[in-house]
Amino acid sequence: MDGLKSELDSIEMQVSALCITLEDIRPKRRELGWFAERRVQQSRARVHKGAEDALNHAAAMIGYFDGYEARGAFQQRTGALSASMSVHSLGGLLDYMLWVMSELLDVIRSLQAREPLEMCPGGPKKPGPMRTAAVCQAHLTSLEQRTCAVVLSVATDDDLRARLTRILQS
Repeated sequence: MDGLKSELDSIEMQVSALCITLEDIRPKRRELGWFAERRVQQSRARVHKGAEDALNHAAAMIGYFDGYEARGAFQQRTGALSASMSVHSLGGLLDYMLWVMSELLDVIRSLQAREPLEMCPGGPKKPGPMRTAAVCQAHLTSLEQRTCAVVLSVATDDDLRARLTRILQS
């Protein structure tokens, strides 16, 4: 499970960096065009769904190490909270994504703290924690790119556009 600990460390760094990015790209007053929110409604909905799907990676990891019941409890709790969070604006989307990232970080950090990290005998086995970690990292990278693209499509401020372009090119 040493390889998995390394993957968990990578995910933690990626999620922490994504949280910083989300705060950095948050548009301030007058940095978005008029009626910009309406124009990106579909793109915003796709990013919202992607963020919601990121919770599945955390649930899968819980299932591997704590079993089906713990996974189900996590899914019920986060599902109820997710449903109660209305996302009707770009700022709301960024807030929602920060909440999702905090949930993911909590799960990752709790697994990192375990010694030894052993799979639950009565829990799921496939596709496995290494595969889930790899898919999670790819998903987070895609989510960051899509979020930046949505904000860039409505940004009018040159500094914000430059920050977003740098992120998208890296």
